[in-house]
Amino acid sequence: MPDTKDIYIEGRHGKITINFSNCLNDYYYLDYDENLCTNEKPKGYYIDGRAYRACKSPCSECSGPIQSDIQMNCLTCIENYFITEDTNSCYNTEPDNYYLDKDILRRCYERCKKCITFSNDIDNMNCLECKSGFNYFYRKDTHNCILPTKYRDEKNLKISSNIFAKVFLIIALLSLVIAFLILLTCCCKEKIEINNNVPIQRRIELPNINNNLLSINDSE
Repeated sequence: MPDTKDIYIEGRHGKITINFSNCLNDYYYLDYDENLCTNEKPKGYYIDGRAYRACKSPCSECSGPIQSDIQMNCLTCIENYFITEDTNSCYNTEPDNYYLDKDILRRCYERCKKCITFSNDIDNMNCLECKSGFNYFYRKDTHNCILPTKYRDEKNLKISSNIFAKVFLIIALLSLVIAFLILLTCCCKEKIEINNNVPIQRRIELPNINNNLLSINDSE
């Protein structure tokens, strides 16, 4: 039996009266146009009572009207927009607490405002930026958003570690310098001892040959 109930709905040109008896059972008004009835839902429309209503941008297909900026009831998005995996909303940029994974916007760790990828690991949240109330902290390839008190503790620990590393480096350098000076001193001392043990070469005076010859001739 046809539905003969009259209702008032908001149409394209203001409020209009729809008498569903104008459309047979299993037929719906197309976008609240009382002169068009169809039994096949067109692409980009959703069912609203006994009518097919057009989805609103940025949805290209939807399951219902847009409720809010974070609850759009989209099934697919218009070009250059991406759908969230949990709220079925479409955005052309990454909203807070989401990252783009191929064509789907997926949730970050709950403390992240921006992130690299999803993580359930509290020791490595993969955050790039933190929500209000948290501080960003990076250490050993981990990207975390931690509470301010813990951030101060971690920061102090990091500072202490850096100071210890610098002191250790200075001590190591001083040790190398001292070792070099000791080695240099030993080498110089050894060279001096060697020089003291070498005999001094003296000039050998040869006898005067001419005087000897004269002495021989006189004797003859």
